Amino acid sequence: MAGPLPPSHGGDPCAEGVARFQAGDAEGAAACFLRAARERPGEGHPRYLLGLLHFKKGRYREAEAQLRASAALETREDGLIKLALARGEQKDLPGCLALLEEAARRLPASAAIRAHLATTLRSLDRVPEAIAAYAGALALDPGHVPAHWGLGLALGMEGRFAEGMAALRQAIALDPGFPPPHFHLGVLAWAAGDAAEARAQAACLRSLAPSYASRLDQLMQEESPHEPA
Repeated sequence: MAGPLPPSHGGDPCAEGVARFQAGDAEGAAACFLRAARERPGEGHPRYLLGLLHFKKGRYREAEAQLRASAALETREDGLIKLALARGEQKDLPGCLALLEEAARRLPASAAIRAHLATTLRSLDRVPEAIAAYAGALALDPGHVPAHWGLGLALGMEGRFAEGMAALRQAIALDPGFPPPHFHLGVLAWAAGDAAEARAQAACLRSLAPSYASRLDQLMQEESPHEPA
């Protein structure tokens, strides 16, 4: 049970809930957010916070219920994305896609929503549509690293290695410390027959993210590189 509100929170149960969650008291935080939702039934924020808490704890069905309630009251980019992802975590990718399509209609200028939509299309093996959706995300935000990364993966799945590698290099240029584009650039380079590039990315990953480096090294040991086109 949540205790009395500390004076520093000014009687705001949402603020207390956030503080409790940060202190490791997830159940106390949930009680605070529920109280806020009862006290302010016309506001989506308390239910968003409760949905986010459930999501972080892996309780995706409960997260979806609260995030749906929040989305009915407010339009919040992260809330709409988490709602769709909660559905996806319940092994319903078509449902996840439908929620992301609805989110894109509600927030048409959101590159993040379009990038998640593209990734879901890719997961459904609708790769050409995913490529178009990633391009749409980048038209909205040319600096969106996950969209460049996802575009590189999707292009690689289509055998368009040079284009995929270019997209991954762009992701790396924007965020050199983010390991996945380095790893997937190495994978695509190896598949394209560019062993030097693959080994260069493995060397970079040894200091940046050793677990990724080990995976790439293993791939290069187990599979011969393709002949360059």
